[in-house]
Amino acid sequence: MAEAILELIHLLEQQEALIKRLIALGREQTRALREDDLNALQRLMEEQEGLSQKLHSLERERMALVEKLAPELSAAGSTTIKNLLAQEGPHRERLATLAARLHASYVELKELNEINRRLIQQTLAYVNRMLAAWRSQETIYDRSGRLEGVGESANVDRVV
Repeated sequence: MAEAILELIHLLEQQEALIKRLIALGREQTRALREDDLNALQRLMEEQEGLSQKLHSLERERMALVEKLAPELSAAGSTTIKNLLAQEGPHRERLATLAARLHASYVELKELNEINRRLIQQTLAYVNRMLAAWRSQETIYDRSGRLEGVGESANVDRVV
């Protein structure tokens, strides 16, 4: 079991490194959003997508490893890091420290993503106001010079 715990610690360390990189990219994304740097945003989003896929892959590996540990802990199907911390073992303290750091990193990433989401919404609202102002000035005339219609505002603010 000690070998499996070490393998779990290694996977969690890899996850932590990826999350730290995602946090750094999130900070860069905040800067790019504030500066309207579309090229940087595109590059950052592509890198974030790749790291997110790697993180998802590591999470699948972690879950498989935890399932493997469950019979050894007599906790079939319900083995969590919290359950592992309740067990006495040589790597308990290291696992506890890592779990706490990982949790803090996830919280930080979540908060950063919320900030960036709000910045994107703010930018989108600005774009919609500009489009509405531009469209409201647009009029359409027929061949005889009579007013045919007024342009409609764009619907860019739809959430899918």
